[in-house]
Amino acid sequence: TRLVFDPMRNESSPLRRANSYSTIQSSGLFRCTVSSALLSGFGIIFGGGLSSFLAAAHCHARFPTIEQVQNAGATLYSTSTIADRVDVFISHSWSAGRWGKYL
Repeated sequence: TRLVFDPMRNESSPLRRANSYSTIQSSGLFRCTVSSALLSGFGIIFGGGLSSFLAAAHCHARFPTIEQVQNAGATLYSTSTIADRVDVFISHSWSAGRWGKYL
């Protein structure tokens, strides 16, 4: 079963600002990824700081150059695709720890 999310439905919409969703979606900024990519490396992407970001992109430089950081961003971005809907939306708190998000 696919969950269909219609942000333009009436005022009972779960979105606070449905128009902002439409703007993001129409500009191609609404992106999604598969759960295996999100949870790879035991959810390393949810770790804090630059080192977790780089590790999620398989860059293990101790002192990365700007180019390595940019390449890591491009690598992670390439794991997502433009979407008009998602089956499941996973939200999290940036202040929560990595393991809580992963589990």
